[in-house]
Amino acid sequence: MNNASIARSTSATTVAITKVRERLTSARVGPPVRTLPEAFWAVELPQGATAVRVFCPGCLVVGAPAYASDPGAADRFAAAPAFRDWPLVVLTD
Repeated sequence: MNNASIARSTSATTVAITKVRERLTSARVGPPVRTLPEAFWAVELPQGATAVRVFCPGCLVVGAPAYASDPGAADRFAAAPAFRDWPLVVLTD
């Protein structure tokens, strides 16, 4: 690939990324529906919960026991007051 080809390829990629950003921005026009939490503080985690990390506003990733060892963990986590304000909680073992 020569320098001209690389420049065209890079330019096309930049244009594609810009178009995606424009679509995402236009989809968000209007006032926010709600404020998403951006930081996690909990005094008490449900049994079996380990590392809790904020992935992005409104989304937590929580370490959980493997399904085979604790099939009720997901239900317990869903009912936990610690995660009540988070619209998306992703469990990982």
